[in-house]
Amino acid sequence: MEEKKAQTAAVVGVAYNIIAEYGQRAANGEFTLEEAKKRAHDRVANFKTGKDAKDYVWVNDSETMLAHPNKDFEGKSLNYFKDSNGKYFLEEAAKDFKRQRRRLCRLMFGRKPRERNPRLKYHTLSFTNRGAG
Repeated sequence: MEEKKAQTAAVVGVAYNIIAEYGQRAANGEFTLEEAKKRAHDRVANFKTGKDAKDYVWVNDSETMLAHPNKDFEGKSLNYFKDSNGKYFLEEAAKDFKRQRRRLCRLMFGRKPRERNPRLKYHTLSFTNRGAG
């Protein structure tokens, strides 16, 4: 389990660095902040990892899904997302992170009870000005 935690944290770190890189490039004047957001979004939303490239990252703020491999999820409220046990895991994770800065949470996924698999999710937080750009 410790190895999986470290791998998950490393993947999230890569995605976080991609976003930070585009922010810095916009700050340096290479392109606009809007273009940086679009480029970072496209790279992170299409970032796959793990065996058979089935693992992925997503980006959400405290209220909304911003980037996800499944484009239908983008723009949805965090209270839209439930795991197989009915837990609103993203909404709870965002609140928990703000309170305790806890980065790992466990949730269950699978369409049928016998198919449910525990998953480990790692959260990080970036403070941004939504009105910028």
